[in-house]
Amino acid sequence: MSTAHTTLPRRMPDAHAEALCNALHPRTLRWLFLGLVLVGQCCAQEAAAQIFTKGVVPRLEFTLGPEGMAALKAAPRTYTRASLLVDKKTSIAEVGLRLKGAAGSYRDIDDAKPGFTVSLAKFGTGELHGLTKFHLNNCAQDESYLNEWLGGELMLAAKVPAARCGHARVFLDGRDLGLYVLKEAFDERFLKRHYADANGNLYDGGFCQDIDAELELDSGAGPEGREDLKALIAACREPEPAARFLSIEKLLDVDRFLSFMAMELMLGHWDGYCMNRNNYRVHIDPRNNKFVFLPHGMDQILGDAEAAVLDYPVAMVAEAVMRNPDWRARWRQRLTALLPVFARDKWKARIEVWSERLEKPLESISKQAAQSQKQAARGLVQRLSARVQFLAEQAALPEQRTQSFGARGIAKLQGFTASHEGGAPQTRQTTVDRKRALEVAVGSAEPARAAWRRKVMLARGRYEFRANLRLDGATAPARAADATEQPPWGGRLQVPGLNDGSFINTAAAWTPLTVTFEVLEDSRLVELRAESFLGAGAAAFELASLQLIKLKQ
Repeated sequence: MSTAHTTLPRRMPDAHAEALCNALHPRTLRWLFLGLVLVGQCCAQEAAAQIFTKGVVPRLEFTLGPEGMAALKAAPRTYTRASLLVDKKTSIAEVGLRLKGAAGSYRDIDDAKPGFTVSLAKFGTGELHGLTKFHLNNCAQDESYLNEWLGGELMLAAKVPAARCGHARVFLDGRDLGLYVLKEAFDERFLKRHYADANGNLYDGGFCQDIDAELELDSGAGPEGREDLKALIAACREPEPAARFLSIEKLLDVDRFLSFMAMELMLGHWDGYCMNRNNYRVHIDPRNNKFVFLPHGMDQILGDAEAAVLDYPVAMVAEAVMRNPDWRARWRQRLTALLPVFARDKWKARIEVWSERLEKPLESISKQAAQSQKQAARGLVQRLSARVQFLAEQAALPEQRTQSFGARGIAKLQGFTASHEGGAPQTRQTTVDRKRALEVAVGSAEPARAAWRRKVMLARGRYEFRANLRLDGATAPARAADATEQPPWGGRLQVPGLNDGSFINTAAAWTPLTVTFEVLEDSRLVELRAESFLGAGAAAFELASLQLIKLKQ
């Protein structure tokens, strides 16, 4: 039997080469390139799915060495070169490692459990399960290890772009640091998963600051100098309502912001953008050149089952959007539409699955660690259940009615609540000089600031807020060592955003205070404040004198 052998020519025949070149014209090459890109993206997504959907918990062993450790101690927020061994088999020679965290979660490198940001592309070209940058959160404020994961999954279910979370076991220079939440970074790969075009500017909101601060530009081609953010800031501060809303709509994806705002409030994310001007990113979608807000730092969600939902947020963009009656009406509708996202049974089952996945890696640390996590996960389920019930009740409530006035245009105000805003003040309703009064007393050596607050919905018009103030033994707060002059102190009336009023500190007898302000919108929720700032003594606001007057035009 003979065997036929086929050999490949050393050189492709000219006719074949010409045919191949003709086939690969620019359009064909472009499609081939796009195909390769899609294949690469699919591979990256599948790799990332190991952590974010299948619950794989990689073992990450970082090595800094003495020089790297010294560099990280000297500049903890600057990337330091380190090496990484993944699951005892895959070595990545050069990665960037720096510390992360803010007031509640930041830990020094010598601490038992510092938090990290890891960049595999800072000094090299490595990847971890399709990621080139990620965070390792130490869960200093979350014993369940699941809050950030749950917040992100709920946001994604509501079609709000959010970072995905998994977990990792972390070691540093041979030291076992324990279990961490592994969270994908807001980088180009994140943006490409959510946007057709990832080139728009991406800003980091930083720590407890609004968009009018010097936000750091994380990525994007421009414009430089934060001109895009400055335009949105100017739009929010435009005094004339119609012009304000028109300008905001040109710069902000209002519909997506309504979902973002609704979800932050529904999650009780008190440390987010809307309620605390914290933990957020801002990105411009190049498709329409409009801003989109991204949630971050959700490790303390669902802490209070009855956290306010219908109150107006304090952040600049959120407050400006809520002033528009039509947008607020759409936001109320969005609250109802998003209630099914919180379906208790679905999330209870998923929380239990993820908690079971963490049992083995935690037991390898200690049985106590595993038991504590289980208990915290059960608490998370209970808080979610209570929150869902409260949200359904809140969504069914009617919108707050506009304040009514008597025939003389006077509304007597009751229902003020105390707010302690510095030091250790004592607040109570009492009798002062035979008059019922709202009192703030300072009994310690520490200066104290407090306010009696009430919110009212007002129609367009001019108003005057009145009250009588009496100070008893009031003294000025101690001047700070670096202060050049004494800060204002005493008592005042204030309408934040409309008239801050002036402090009075010479009211030994009942002294009338007034502040006048104007509502330019068809309706606006306004906060009325009777505030004091004292080093010692007491400030009292006569209860019967607290009035709101609607002035004639």
